Amino acid sequence: MLRGLNDGAILAMLAQSKDILDLKVTSPRRILAVTLPENYRSAVEAIVGIGTNHVVALTAIDTESGFELQLQLGRGTIVSLKVILPAESPELATVSDLLPAASFHEREVHDIMGINFKNSPDQSRLILPEDWPAGVYPLRKSFTATVPVPAKEAER
Repeated sequence: MLRGLNDGAILAMLAQSKDILDLKVTSPRRILAVTLPENYRSAVEAIVGIGTNHVVALTAIDTESGFELQLQLGRGTIVSLKVILPAESPELATVSDLLPAASFHEREVHDIMGINFKNSPDQSRLILPEDWPAGVYPLRKSFTATVPVPAKEAER
């Protein structure tokens, strides 16, 4: 655990990883690390290696330049690992074998954003119904919801 370490000490430890491209303290006890998709797993290993292995969240947003994914790890001090994925092929290596709790979060992100986690032991539906159309992801900007009109109103 990182208890007793200040943000500067944590930054110094993470700076040793060649897979982390950028590091900064965004607010007290909040650190943002940036990596490339091909270095994601190694960067997670570096963060876990300093004693941060509690999965707080895994979030993804659809941006102009692709998908921005952030894995947040820690207790006390939170380290967020940010990676930008190309819109054409949004996929990353799973980290669920390193962080078993990540499996739940990866399933959620896969279900609603369509990001594939390579070698994941389970990418079954978590939020969407089993009969949800394949390839349709409700939190992507390209998603358009249609509301069915009841038959009685359609006749009017």
